[in-house]
Amino acid sequence: MAQKKDTSGRGPYKISPPFLSSKKKKRGIPVFTGKLDVKTPPVVSKEPHTTFETNYNTFCGHVRDIRVNAQDLHALLSTLNEKNEILNVSSKSSEIKEFLHKNASLFSKNEEEINQHLQAIHKLMNTEASIYDYLGDEIGIIDNLWDRCSLELSTIQKKNDESSLSSQITTTQTLLHDIIFHAGLITIPPRASQHMNTLLTGQPLDFHETFKDELPRKEDRQKILQYLSTHPASISGIVVPEKGVIYKASRDRSRICMSLSLIAGMILVGAVACYFAEDITAWMRISIPTHAAGKSILTAYVLIILGGLFHIGIDALKQIRSGEREFLILEKGLLWIQVKEGPIIMSIFSLWIGLLFLVFYSATLDWKVAFFVGYSIDSVVDLFLTRFSASASATLKPLTSESQS
Repeated sequence: MAQKKDTSGRGPYKISPPFLSSKKKKRGIPVFTGKLDVKTPPVVSKEPHTTFETNYNTFCGHVRDIRVNAQDLHALLSTLNEKNEILNVSSKSSEIKEFLHKNASLFSKNEEEINQHLQAIHKLMNTEASIYDYLGDEIGIIDNLWDRCSLELSTIQKKNDESSLSSQITTTQTLLHDIIFHAGLITIPPRASQHMNTLLTGQPLDFHETFKDELPRKEDRQKILQYLSTHPASISGIVVPEKGVIYKASRDRSRICMSLSLIAGMILVGAVACYFAEDITAWMRISIPTHAAGKSILTAYVLIILGGLFHIGIDALKQIRSGEREFLILEKGLLWIQVKEGPIIMSIFSLWIGLLFLVFYSATLDWKVAFFVGYSIDSVVDLFLTRFSASASATLKPLTSESQS
């Protein structure tokens, strides 16, 4: 049994990893040295075989049930507190007695179930040392809080002193809140990982909306988000506590390589197209301006890409100066590339549009202009689209006039 700790649950806390994996060790086949008796059938154990994953899932189920029972008791006490605020003394006394008598079975049911769940949890921890190692302290805190809560509930139900009922209810609800919080510390990280498995790469999970039923108080959910943010390996994604979201991202190397290859491939396709620009435009019967002859288009494309990268570097420098340094961690940076995979690809398309603007709407392919086009690509794209729309309208105007006549 985990050692109980004398704590209110508001001190330093620990959250378990979302999935405690029990890796199967490879075992060699033992050398057979005896005689094989083919007449004797092998003995098959009739006891059900339970795996570590089964025990861990059962453990989390018991903790969630404790949270449900604690929330039910918290709601009952809230209703009792409303009865206690009745101004008429005689009416208040009768209302309180009637409520406690009517809901005595609910109080008893929740208390018995919490005790049963705690007993089952301790039994599981004695079976699985890994669960005991990671989560024994949290269970010890919950167990300790529940012992104190049981005493308060017993005093409330005895109805000995109605004058102190309000303070007793407040104390009990505080203890129940702490139980709910520590239960969330255990169960929410693995449930968040389960939700992440249902999302597409880069898709955000609204943490507050998803877990507000398990942790009603936003400040409690924020504590768990902050922990997950400082322990990124505990979940398959990027946690942004300020926004209250977790973005889906995979730590699998093949998935990271796929994102990098896709982005690099898009840039390379643009470079190849620029290298063979004269052949492509000749085949499409499009005339290139004289200032874009030869390999000038490829040079301009490279400078535009460098300008875009320089813009990213400036944004990173601004974040460093503002105190944000988490993106400097290499692995987290690679995960962010996955999250921003779609926007990055669209940015590359924007750079292609910027190149078209330089080729067809500028008088020269000056390297400085190309570099700053990449740096200020958003403004350049807006200008290109405006001019392209005007050119398209002017080209179609004669055709429109003929159709109207």
